[in-house]
Amino acid sequence: MSPDRYDAIILTDAPVSESDEYKQGIVLGYDSSGNVMGMEILSAAHGNSGNYRICD
Repeated sequence: MSPDRYDAIILTDAPVSESDEYKQGIVLGYDSSGNVMGMEILSAAHGNSGNYRICD
């Protein structure tokens, strides 16, 4: 479902169990316990699309 361009903010290394479009163009990923583990910003407008890690 992800478009060609998106940015991802990864909060934890846990695998995504479920995802939900929070608002148009923003998808939250949840782990098996229901905790937010990351976010995708779809169709990012700037030229530096990629992943940004907050966890170690």
